[in-house]
Amino acid sequence: MEDRNLIRLNFWANKVALMAGALWFLSLFFNALILYNDDSSLGFEILLTGWLGPLVGNFAWFGNLFFVYAFLKQTIGSKAASIPSVIALVLSLDVIRFHEVMLSEAPTYSPVYGYGIGFILWFASIWLLYLSVGLRQMGAIDKKNKNAGKGNCLIAAFGLTLFFIFILSKAVTDRIYGNKPENKMLAKHNIVFKRGTICSDEIQIPNYKINLTGPLELIGDVDEYPFDIEYILSWGVPKVRFGDYDYFFTGPKGSYTITAQRKTGKASGNLFITENKGTVHLELIDNSNNSQIFEQKWSPEINYYKCPRYKPKQLLIDSVNSDLSPIHSNLINNYNVNTHKAQVVSIKEEIFEESMLSNVNICSSMKGTAFIEYENSNREIGFVGYKQSKEEFGKAKPSSTKPFRAFDRYYFLRHGSSHMSGTLCQDGSIYLYNLNNKADNLSISLQKRNGETFFRNWRVYFKVSDIGNEISVRNVSISILEDNGSNIELRLVDKELKKSYRVKVDLSNKQGG
Repeated sequence: MEDRNLIRLNFWANKVALMAGALWFLSLFFNALILYNDDSSLGFEILLTGWLGPLVGNFAWFGNLFFVYAFLKQTIGSKAASIPSVIALVLSLDVIRFHEVMLSEAPTYSPVYGYGIGFILWFASIWLLYLSVGLRQMGAIDKKNKNAGKGNCLIAAFGLTLFFIFILSKAVTDRIYGNKPENKMLAKHNIVFKRGTICSDEIQIPNYKINLTGPLELIGDVDEYPFDIEYILSWGVPKVRFGDYDYFFTGPKGSYTITAQRKTGKASGNLFITENKGTVHLELIDNSNNSQIFEQKWSPEINYYKCPRYKPKQLLIDSVNSDLSPIHSNLINNYNVNTHKAQVVSIKEEIFEESMLSNVNICSSMKGTAFIEYENSNREIGFVGYKQSKEEFGKAKPSSTKPFRAFDRYYFLRHGSSHMSGTLCQDGSIYLYNLNNKADNLSISLQKRNGETFFRNWRVYFKVSDIGNEISVRNVSISILEDNGSNIELRLVDKELKKSYRVKVDLSNKQGG
């Protein structure tokens, strides 16, 4: 009778081991880990890459090696694979600490969102194999192994029961209490349960839509992502107010420049932004009737992810009673425009006269359509230093270290202009230039901009040969004698060395935008 029981126990030990192997094999073809960035990994993908786990301090993958060894020993050999099975089980428990996946060598990471069927099958297979070991030990002849087997069977049965109770309760509660985006995520990737606490907070639906006939005023933490002035303008909001300034785009489509001007008139709405220990609170008030359009709170979840999913842009767009036209970043400040090399047509040395120094195109006396009201004005025109810019604009300063001031407006440039050291004005246009000595050559960068919109008409660079050693860049002043569109004639005057040159440049191949 006892022999028959031993045979039966060994029979079931073998069957349970085969069942464990089958579950482990099936786990390779199902999603196991699902990440917050919407990526997912099948079991076999993790099997191929999991050996990199120690790089992030996790060793659960190595449980597979001991599992395979224990499985072969259980199904082929006659002795219980107790030691490799226990090691596999202990290593598998390290998956509890595994909370993020390395995506690149940078390194960049994405936290684990939840676990799929592949994970459930894999984890269950390791516990089943441990149960198989216990059954094999109970089927042994000696009493010591039998007692150890009973203990191992109890541990395995208890572990499996606890595991499936947890899975069932977590899977059910996640679906009952999860908000719509959470349930959508669970269904999309066949996620059994979420690793962390399910998010039950919903994104609020706006009470109604606001008419943005005036600026949208930002109040609070504008340095909290994504409430940067430039971001909100790029969403299509026509004018944004912060502090003492209104911000908007000027220039033609495809070459927008972020512009600031002293605020005027009443804001259409106030967007209150507060951040405290990762919790972001957003409230939009319609100033026409002092009514609340929405109030939304996002709580920290893991890393930079929040509950509910952090989508303030979409919430704001849904609250505006007009179709906003988003503006891509490559349409701002001539992102992809290169400087064109111009050809010097002629260089002529002149007899120096003191009157040449008074004929420089000073911007404060500029005349033209854009600046009639500022005739004989002494207000600044030129690049504003970093310190002054920080004092003037504070947290709201868009992505530019040196904004350009033209009377009552500030233009924030991204690329290729802030290094310009000189400014000239003529007939409603602003010319920016920079000089460099290179051997015997004087290199000049020059660009022409519309005085009203600051749109760049063109930009060129050219070399004036053989005068680099004749004049000093620090003492040179430039004036524009003529600009007929196809050619520009400049005067270079060194006030210390009393030297003057007329330089004519061919602009026929200039590049605009």
